[in-house]
Amino acid sequence: MPDPLDLPIRPRRLRLRPDVRAMLQQVTLRRSDFIVPLFVTEGSGVRKEVASMPGVFQMSVDVASAWLARRAEEGFKSYLAFGVIERGKKDPAGSAALDADNVVCRLLREVSRQQIPMAGNTDLCFCEYTSHGH
Repeated sequence: MPDPLDLPIRPRRLRLRPDVRAMLQQVTLRRSDFIVPLFVTEGSGVRKEVASMPGVFQMSVDVASAWLARRAEEGFKSYLAFGVIERGKKDPAGSAALDADNVVCRLLREVSRQQIPMAGNTDLCFCEYTSHGH
């Protein structure tokens, strides 16, 4: 079988144009390219490990905002906040998701107040806020 690198003509069509070369170049990821997931819960001083995800924690707004400030110092530029609420606040319509004082809204306000230089993203799934999980 002939050696695939022993070609009479070296195909260079993918290297002729700078835009194609840029598109096909090796990808380099930086911390600023990542969105940091964050699970925010009720309370104060809460930092509770998620049993099914070692090293991942549910944090209260005060703990989460301090944690985000450290991530910003490390070069991360955005986060995705997932609200974790008490079972008693869940209902069939997911009303807590629309409450302007829920944990996610409070976190967004606190991050803004502290001027933490990260873009906040929010989870729009109502499953955590409904009593039936859908």
